[in-house]
Amino acid sequence: MIDPRSRSGAPRLLFFFVSMAVACTGQAFAQVTTTHSTAPRPEEDPEHVFGLKSGNWTFQPTVSTSEVYNSNIFLSDGDEQDDFITNVIPGFGIRFDSDKVQAALASTVRFAFFADHTESDAVEPLLTGSFKVVPGDVYVTWGGYFQRTEDPLDEVFAARLPVEQYSYYAGFGYAKAPWNAEVLFEHIDFAVDEADFEFVNYEVNEVRAKVGYVLNPQWKLLTTGVGGHTDYVEEVKEDNVFEEGAIGAQWLPSDSFGILAEIGYRNQDYDSGSGEVAFTEDYRGPVTRLTARWYASPEDKVVLAYSHRPEESVFGNYSANDTLRLFYDRRLHDRWSVRASVLFQRAEEGDADNTQALRDSMVAEAGVTYRIAGGLVADLSYSHSLKRTNDGTGEYDVDQVSLGVTVSF
Repeated sequence: MIDPRSRSGAPRLLFFFVSMAVACTGQAFAQVTTTHSTAPRPEEDPEHVFGLKSGNWTFQPTVSTSEVYNSNIFLSDGDEQDDFITNVIPGFGIRFDSDKVQAALASTVRFAFFADHTESDAVEPLLTGSFKVVPGDVYVTWGGYFQRTEDPLDEVFAARLPVEQYSYYAGFGYAKAPWNAEVLFEHIDFAVDEADFEFVNYEVNEVRAKVGYVLNPQWKLLTTGVGGHTDYVEEVKEDNVFEEGAIGAQWLPSDSFGILAEIGYRNQDYDSGSGEVAFTEDYRGPVTRLTARWYASPEDKVVLAYSHRPEESVFGNYSANDTLRLFYDRRLHDRWSVRASVLFQRAEEGDADNTQALRDSMVAEAGVTYRIAGGLVADLSYSHSLKRTNDGTGEYDVDQVSLGVTVSF
């Protein structure tokens, strides 16, 4: 589910801390999502890292503030309500990095103040942690995160609801050229702290395994497998069991261009007797992912990504989901940089008896960043988000403008 809500001014700050907390493990669990997929994993470190360093330790305090105008804070179709939101986000990150032990802990707290809808004021903490021990070719790793947000839970239900999500993982891996392998167990817990919406609360337990083999500096072969179970706390939605396997390859013909392609098969079986409402049919079908990155010059970066896989939303299940994202970033010189991105998403319901069988979403964003001095950065951005459905329910349009400043010490 695309989230176009009033969180602008925070993403780059949150990205820094999440990257810091998980860089040593390669596992990021940093954003609350309304699907059953693992939260996004950052692919690269921030461009500028400040902080107080002592030996193997790095301590990074920071604070960010932004003023946001949002034209539709409740994602409503017929009764749009706009507001100005002031965000204040203090945070810190601690990291230890040695040859055999890597650990990180990071946290931010978002204080959101609404000019008119003061009842929507919110305090939203985020805490992430990771630990990795590398005695030799074999390593062990564990970590997790906790986050609380207050946002519209779904476009059909415009109320701002408190959502808590936490996850923890543990696993082991092997890395010795040309092989690398990893096995992880992960537990995800999603809960709405509101009595009338507890039927959407769920737990996921899954095991994920991946193996890679480097053929040469240009080619790497990949294979992944995942299996697990989703349990809903109340017997309204159906529990399900899922298994997925994929094979792929990474091609890096040069330092400026690379492609990652994966194709696989997913089996998702719903327990028809476990819920009062049957939302969807079992899913048995392909999953694909394709990502291309091109550095046209040291100042220009272009990323194109496409994926096809099932997605389960909070209030309904979609057995097909196609996502296409295009991102462009250009550094004008040492102080200025500009960016633009567009995200398209189409989700199709697997059960023809459901009224809303199709939904299309889009988020377009553009921004400019100016590094004033040292760790002082200003950012201005604009985004437009929309959703369209085949039955007209839950459609919305949102315009958002954000001006913010981040200070890293």
